[in-house]
Amino acid sequence: MALTERGAIATDQLRRSQIALATNADSALRRAWSRIDLNNLDRNRLAWQRDIAEILSANYGLEANAAETYLAQYRFAELGTTSGPVVRPPIDLAGGIASMDATAIAGTKSRIASGTVDTVAFEQARQKMMDEAHRLIIAGARGTVTESSAADSRIIGWRRKSDGDPCAFCAMLVSRGPSYLSQASALSNPNAAQGWVGATGRPDPYHHRCACTVEPIYGDWKPTEAEQVYVDSYYDAAEEATEEGSPRTAATVLQRMRDSGDFKDSPSRRRVNYGPNT
Repeated sequence: MALTERGAIATDQLRRSQIALATNADSALRRAWSRIDLNNLDRNRLAWQRDIAEILSANYGLEANAAETYLAQYRFAELGTTSGPVVRPPIDLAGGIASMDATAIAGTKSRIASGTVDTVAFEQARQKMMDEAHRLIIAGARGTVTESSAADSRIIGWRRKSDGDPCAFCAMLVSRGPSYLSQASALSNPNAAQGWVGATGRPDPYHHRCACTVEPIYGDWKPTEAEQVYVDSYYDAAEEATEEGSPRTAATVLQRMRDSGDFKDSPSRRRVNYGPNT
C-alpha cells in the first residue's frame, strides 16, 4: 500500500471518483442510444458514432484531469512535493468508436442472427455498450497514472489496487504488488490474449465493471490484510499447480484461485448470492 495514510486515502478517492465520473456519462450515453432504431440499425449509425465520440472524448478528459489532481496529492503525501512528470496518453477515438460499434450495432445484429429475440438483443447490446463506454472513459485516469508513473524515476513500480471485493483475475494482479515497471509488463496477462483494447489503442488489463485503480509506489510495499489474502491465495494455487505437474501460468493458477477462493466470481459466492440453481 502507499507509505502514508494520506496517500492511501488519495488513491481510494481516485478509485471512487473515476467510477463516479464514468457513471455520470450514462445520461448522455442513453440519449445517444435513443438514436438507434431497432427496425433499421444502420439508419442513424453515423450520427450515433458522432455522439459517442463526443461523449468519450469529453469524459476521458475529465478522468485524466482527476488523475492529474491525484498525482499531485499523492506525491505530496508520499514525497512532500507535488512535482513530477505528468503524461496524458491521448484517446484513440477511432479505436474507441470501432469498439463501441462492435459492441452495440454489430452486437445487436449478431445476437438477432443467433436467434435472440430482437428486443432482448437490443437491450443486451445497450448494456454492453454502457459497460464498454465506462471502461474506455476510465482509461483516461488509469492511463494518466500509469504513463506518468513510468516516466517518474523515483518510483519502484506501480500496482493495481482493488475495491476490496475483486474477482479472482483482479486479485491475482493485486497480489503481484508493485511489480509493474512499464505498461508492457502490466499487460502480460490473460486480458491481452482476449483482445481487450483500451482507449489509447493498446491492450487493456481492465475488464468491464472493474473497480480497480492504479497506485504508484515510491518505497517498500506492504500488502494490507485483505491484500495478503490475495497473495496467499495466489501462492496456494500456484503450489497446487506445481504439485500436479502444471506450469505456473495465469491459465493454470487463475481457475484454482477462483474455485477455492471467496472472490466475486467464485462458485461459492455465486451460490451464496444467487442460489444453487443459477
